[in-house]
Amino acid sequence: MKLASALPLAILIVVVVGLRARRTMTSQLVRPVMLIGRLVVLGLLSIVLLLGMVPQTMMFLGIVIGLGIGLVLAFYSLKHTQFESAHDGLRYKANPYIGGIVLLLVVLRLVVDIHNSSSIFQNQNSSHATMAISQGPLTVFLYFLFLGYWMFYYIGVLRRSRDLLKEPPATN
Repeated sequence: MKLASALPLAILIVVVVGLRARRTMTSQLVRPVMLIGRLVVLGLLSIVLLLGMVPQTMMFLGIVIGLGIGLVLAFYSLKHTQFESAHDGLRYKANPYIGGIVLLLVVLRLVVDIHNSSSIFQNQNSSHATMAISQGPLTVFLYFLFLGYWMFYYIGVLRRSRDLLKEPPATN
């Protein structure tokens, strides 16, 4: 793969990682519409990944285990998420370590897959070779770990913020 063709993908990865890291490390305003929008995007991405897969037992196990571990990590992260009332509304601060580790694992896997596919295409003489991201069980596991973690986490934030907003203010 030539540098010119890899540059847009590299820029996209850096932007997405930067935005995700900012959301993970800073306090965020609870905006149900934005959280639901993120859930829709993650759900659509899950469907696209599922439709593009070759059905195999190991792939199915990767999906189930990835979603299961994502659920457990999201539940654990929600226990350590801090909610606070501010002048502009309810805010939450995610546990930066869990979200950061999940993000790092997926990014590292993408980099490895891109490197492997680019070295394969450099050995081919065809100018029509397109980059293909690996669809092994480990890759599928990590993708669905990422998707499951963030989907379950956003659902938890929505539920918890709804419960916090329903509670009457404590009187001293």
